[in-house]
Parts: sequence; structure tokens; C-alpha cells
Amino acid sequence: MQRKQSSQQGMGLIEVLVALMVLAIGLLGMLNMQSKGLQFNQAGYYRSQALFLAEDIVERMRSNRDSINSYAVDYATDVEGNAVGTAPVDENGDEIVIPECAPATHDQPDGGVESVITCDASGYASSDMKIWKALLVDLLPAGDAEITVSEDTAGLYHVTVSIRYQITAHLEESGDQADADVDTSNYVLEVWI
Repeated sequence: MQRKQSSQQGMGLIEVLVALMVLAIGLLGMLNMQSKGLQFNQAGYYRSQALFLAEDIVERMRSNRDSINSYAVDYATDVEGNAVGTAPVDENGDEIVIPECAPATHDQPDGGVESVITCDASGYASSDMKIWKALLVDLLPAGDAEITVSEDTAGLYHVTVSIRYQITAHLEESGDQADADVDTSNYVLEVWI
């Protein structure tokens, strides 16, 4: 008796494994693209925040030209010019308390009350810088800034706002600790006021 060889139906195990491998490589590629897309999206968001902050302080400076030099600040210093983490002190070593711009009320002749802000130009600059530095720390990871102001002979001011912040590129789990790839990004805005 002779047996007839039946034709093979369906796929063999090898074909299934090859198809799964191709599918897995494709899915890994898609996941990598998704991860990169999220990283670029985050970097773009932080860059737009840096742009917003730089333009914000320039507009504050433009509205307070009388005290424009009070806006100058170095990296790693607070708004009073002290190293971050130190309190401002006078020549005797006593802590200096910088007055804030504060709302005050004045009685009007018609019996009403007028609310005004009592502050001079340098007080506005100090208040602006405190608000701006707080925004910088809140909106950017490890956000820091330097502002330089120089006057030319025509009475214009050259202002450079340099903002730096850190972006975490990716996170890998290795044992008990996580290794992060951290890049420092810089944004510089130069204007004439």
C-alpha cells in the first residue's frame, strides 16, 4: 500500500516564530518613537516656558526703566545678590529685611477708600524679581537665570536674559537605583530697551 502524501495545511512553527519576531521588532520601534516624541514634547514645553519667562521679565523691566539696573542678577544667586541658601546681611552681620511693595488704603474725601500700592521704582524691581524667580523655580526643573544690563551712549539698555534648566532624557531601572540622563538646556534672549 502506498500512502498519498497530504499537502500541508496552515503554517508551521517556524513561520509563526518569524512573524512574531517581526511584529515584536515593529512594536519596539513604535514604542521607541513614542518615547522620543514624549521627550521632544517635554523639551518643547520647557523651552516655551523659558521663552515666556524671559519675555515676562523683559516686559517688567521695560515698564520700570527708572530702576532697570536693579533687575541684574547672576546664576545661583537670589534676587538680593546672595548665594542661594544664604540670608542677606548688612556690614554688622544682621539680617536685612527688604520691604515688599504693599497695598495700602487711603480714605477719600467722598467717604470711599482707594487702594494703592506703595513702592518706589527699586521696590517694584525687587518685587518683580522675587515673583519672577519664584516662577522660574516653579515652571522649570532646576531653573536658574542670569540677567545682564548695560547702557549705551544713546540711553538705550542692552538686556540679556539667560535661562538654564535641566531636562531628564530617560529613566532606566538598574537594581535599586534609577539612572537618569540629565541635559542642561539654555535659552538666551537679548533685547534693547
